[in-house]
Amino acid sequence: MSLLAFRRLRPVGNKIQLHPKAHANKHCKTTRTINWVDCGTSALALAMLNIKHRSKTKHPEVLIPAYCCPDIVSAAVYAGMHPVLVDIAAGRPQFDQEKLSEAISENTCAIVATTFLGIREDFAGIQRIIGDRPIDIIEDSAQWLPLSDSDRFEGHYVVVSFGRGKPLNLLGGGAILTLDALDPHIQGQIRTRTNTKMSELHYFAQVLGYNLLRHP
Repeated sequence: MSLLAFRRLRPVGNKIQLHPKAHANKHCKTTRTINWVDCGTSALALAMLNIKHRSKTKHPEVLIPAYCCPDIVSAAVYAGMHPVLVDIAAGRPQFDQEKLSEAISENTCAIVATTFLGIREDFAGIQRIIGDRPIDIIEDSAQWLPLSDSDRFEGHYVVVSFGRGKPLNLLGGGAILTLDALDPHIQGQIRTRTNTKMSELHYFAQVLGYNLLRHP
C-alpha cells in the first residue's frame, strides 16, 4: 500500500467490494464448488495433490506448456508430480498438438492448460488427444474469467487468481473450482484464505485505501 501511496505503482484495476467471496462469485460464473486458498499457486498445487492422491500411478507426471509462469513448476514440485515441458505452437500460446500427443505416457495424470493473456487453449483438441485415458485437465485461468453467458470454464479443475493486476483484483488470494469435492485430508495441506495471518479488519482497511487511491 505504501508503494501505491508514493506513486511507485499506479493504482490500476477494478474497484474492490468489501466482501471478496461475493465479489468473486459474481464474476466467476460457475456452478462448480469453489475452494478458497491464499493464492493461485496454492490452487494449482491443491489440484495436483488431489489428482496425485486419486491416481494409481507410482511416478505421476503433469504436462505443462514450455512457456509458462514458473509458479506452475513450483506447484508441481510441491505436489510431488514430475513436470514435463511441452512445446507451444508457432505464433500461438497454445500447445503444439503433435508434441502434446507425443509427450503423453503411462505416467501422465494431468495436463495444465493455460489461458495466456486472455487467449484460451484448444480444450477440444486436448480432449481429443486424451481420449478415454484417465488424464485430468487443470485449467489455469489466472488471466481470464467468463465475460458472457456463452463463456464457460472447460477444465476438470479450474485455477483462478485474485492478485493485483489479474482480471479480478482482490489484492491477493486465489481459488480452485472443481466438479467434484476435494478429498478432505488434501485440503489441509494448503493454506486457505481464512487461515492466513491477515485479519478481516486489516483486509478491509487495505481495500478502502486501494479504492481511494484509484482516484488520486
